[in-house]
Parts: sequence; C-alpha cells; structure tokens
Amino acid sequence: MTLSPPRIPWSAPGLSHSELMGMSIQFPSLKMVKSHKLSHGNAGIITVCMLGVKSHSDRTTVRYDLVIDFREFPSSVPTAYVRNPADADIKHVNIAEGQRYSFAPGADICWICVGGGRYDAQFQNYPKDRRFRLEAFFTQLHQTLRNPNVHDIACHGRLN
Repeated sequence: MTLSPPRIPWSAPGLSHSELMGMSIQFPSLKMVKSHKLSHGNAGIITVCMLGVKSHSDRTTVRYDLVIDFREFPSSVPTAYVRNPADADIKHVNIAEGQRYSFAPGADICWICVGGGRYDAQFQNYPKDRRFRLEAFFTQLHQTLRNPNVHDIACHGRLN
C-alpha cells in the first residue's frame, strides 16, 4: 500500500521532506542543513549546486555551490548565496561581494540578486501554491546564474 505524502499547510515555513525529495530529482546535490531544521521539521536552509556562467562577458561554465534560506518561504522569496567559488573568484554581476550572515557566521558568502524588487513583486503575485512558487524560484535562480543581467547588478565591481 502506498501512502500519499501529507498535505503541507500553505503557511508552514521552510521546505518539507516531500518538497526536498521532489526538487532533488532535478537537483541531486540538494541537501538540508540539519542545524537549520525548523521546529515543525521543515528545512529552513538548504545547499545545492547549480551550473552558471562566469560573467556577462565570459560564458565559461562555473559550478556554484549555493546556500538557500527558505525560512520565510512560501510567503517570501527565498534568499540564495554563493559559498563556492570564493568571492575573489566570482565575476558574475548578479552576485554581491561576500559577507558574514547570522546563519553562516564562519564564512563569507555572496548574496545573489535574482531580479530585485521586480521579482519580489512577481513572486507575491504567484498563486498560493507551494510547488509552483518553489519551482518558479529555482527556475529564476538557475536563469540568473546562466544569464547575467547587467540591469540587476548586485556588485558594480564585477562589471569590469
């Protein structure tokens, strides 16, 4: 007998086990950061690898090791950061300079601009469907890494 996964309430923040398993089909490197598991069991922070390009002027493929904060998902856009390559090696205009964040105080990680305020507004207008919002965010993030947008610059120093 097969049991369907339990229905996840719309308002439950983070990613459920079934959502993680579903996304790991497309992104096999996806893993929950166990130290950031939310009190109700959902993942608050995950890691995943995605391929992108080096910069707007260099289409060399780069593997980006990402940390994504889902603690406010689905009501807010998740926030993605690059932990590897190192800040000094990043030339992508949509990736900001490295900083320390409270959930990762031991390393400088670089925030990724996935479309600025325009994407935030678009995300808020998406249907209240967790799966739709999750897949839309991953698509937006992947497109950002593959197609640098010089109109959404996170780091002006990387424009050179």
